[in-house]
Amino acid sequence: MSPLEFKQIVPMLMVMLMVFPLFVVLVLFCFFTFQWARQRHRQQLEATSESSGFSMKNHLLAQPSFWLAVKGTDLWPVQQALGLDAPVPCTWEEGLQEASERKLFISPPVEGWILIVGSGLPDPNEDVDKCFHFLRQISSKLGHVQFFGLNKVLGYHSWGILEKGSVFRAFAWCGQTIWNEGPLTAVEKELQMKCPDYFSEPRGYGQKDPVQNNTEKVNRLAAKWSVDPLSLDEYVWTRLGIVGKVSKS
Repeated sequence: MSPLEFKQIVPMLMVMLMVFPLFVVLVLFCFFTFQWARQRHRQQLEATSESSGFSMKNHLLAQPSFWLAVKGTDLWPVQQALGLDAPVPCTWEEGLQEASERKLFISPPVEGWILIVGSGLPDPNEDVDKCFHFLRQISSKLGHVQFFGLNKVLGYHSWGILEKGSVFRAFAWCGQTIWNEGPLTAVEKELQMKCPDYFSEPRGYGQKDPVQNNTEKVNRLAAKWSVDPLSLDEYVWTRLGIVGKVSKS
């Protein structure tokens, strides 16, 4: 390198040495500003929930009547499979409050699962055939789908696993067995779930129905199969899901 070329490069090197620290400072400033803004948003969200009388932690104790667990992390295929009308992004709080009047809330991914809750889900206790066809249709589009239902007041309960449109395991009880398909799974055996056959003998007067104990185990079953909606950490409440109306078609 000639002396002339060296003299030309020196000013450039000096400028770079001066600019690089400023660049590092700018990057660090942006990073910590983003972290502060994120924490501030979370605190404001929690404060708003508390001031409105809505507690995220307490809302976790609100047992959903029915919910689905879909294996995956992409909300778009789930939204398409459900055919939601007028879908909008929303927080968990907003979604669970709106999940009524034939609406469904699609949660953000939780541990590799997407939860679906809302009154738009079919009730096997009202029409088990409708529930069966709905679940088969969803599973044929999304692959692995689990469903759970629980009514502690009446003692009704249901659960199942479908894979690519086929029922691997399903059980539903509403005073009598209305759906019992597939072999008893290892987890059901471990939890000692009672799953009587169709047209099983009713209990005698004054005798406790052992099937009623299933209602205390549905959430434990969900936790072992996928995700228990009552065991979610509060951090997930700051993430966005989707809520929309169930298409009439």
